[in-house]
Amino acid sequence: MIHFKLALDFQVDLVEPVAHFLEAARENLSSCMDVGHDTHKAANFYCIPLQDFTPEEGRYDVIWIQWCIGQLTDDDFISFFNRAKVGLKPDGFFVLKENIAKNGFVLDKEDNSVTRSDAYFRELFNKCGLYIHSIKNQKELPEELFAVRMYALVTSQPKVTKNGKRGRPKNSPRIIRS
Repeated sequence: MIHFKLALDFQVDLVEPVAHFLEAARENLSSCMDVGHDTHKAANFYCIPLQDFTPEEGRYDVIWIQWCIGQLTDDDFISFFNRAKVGLKPDGFFVLKENIAKNGFVLDKEDNSVTRSDAYFRELFNKCGLYIHSIKNQKELPEELFAVRMYALVTSQPKVTKNGKRGRPKNSPRIIRS
């Protein structure tokens, strides 16, 4: 499931191709709001695969993609990010949270998903015209599982200051927390 966040309104749009997963999310979110947990407002629910989704131009401060990009081929990955960039506001960014293979990629023959390595992701980001702003590894996972990494991605190359550090756009990610 992919989450598109609207930071100013604290709204979340959800994109999910499987109708019963989307309906379960809608029910879970509405039950949270019924008991006074209205810190997150689900605005829109899109029952559509990422391959077919194009966000509204300039709508999102953050587009959060978590554990779903492995269902896309490389061509669909590149196509999705190129379309989704249009949905970002100026200084908006992507957060991609995914499992990481040690080398190359691993194909899961049961669900036809692909787990890409860090180097593989970096090559795809480059092909999408995306730049890594920061990276965070998820800690304390069982050793038998894939590593999990979060990438904060921006559409403009981060500027380097005189002291060699990257400058931060005003809406840039500072800390990525899961």
